[in-house]
Amino acid sequence: MEVIEKRIAPGEWIRVTHCRIRGYTGYVLKYDIVDDVYKVHITKNRHGERVSVITKIDSDCLVEYWTFTKEDDLLAMIDLALDTNDKEWFEELSALLPQPLPF
Repeated sequence: MEVIEKRIAPGEWIRVTHCRIRGYTGYVLKYDIVDDVYKVHITKNRHGERVSVITKIDSDCLVEYWTFTKEDDLLAMIDLALDTNDKEWFEELSALLPQPLPF
């Protein structure tokens, strides 16, 4: 029986777990099935500083971000949702917070 791996969908947030930029976070732009790499937009370095880099990363170097999300990270993503006027994403992220937002 063939095992089907779950691919990370475009738009999903990721964290780099292996390779030279371990600890960086961003989101998937697209997946290249031929080379088994993701084209990702890196938005934060391992120190939590904002960056903006588009790069290709091997699929075995990434994991879905939600397993690492903390409240501060959710607030940063909510800010990004507001900056991009993405109401649906804003509401989805806000629902994940332990307490309602004060506004």
